[in-house]
Amino acid sequence: LALLLSDRELSDPKSLGDRIVKTRREVTNKTADAFLRFKLGSYLYRLGDLEGAAAELSTALNLNASSAAIRAQLGKVLELCNQHMDALA
Repeated sequence: LALLLSDRELSDPKSLGDRIVKTRREVTNKTADAFLRFKLGSYLYRLGDLEGAAAELSTALNLNASSAAIRAQLGKVLELCNQHMDALA
């Protein structure tokens, strides 16, 4: 996914927010599309919404359990979620 976007698009919160809104609309129309869920989860991760990212990536994995990319991204997000929770404790 990162290969599809420029560094500016990935680091600019406004551009990323616009992508999230657009992708949420697409997910609303195609709720069973694992790639759209993966894309949305990845955008949320880039924005720092780890819980939202984990939820979308979990749904994506349920829709496509054989995807190594989804599994790897979800693992990364869950690891960061655990680190975040440990830091709050």
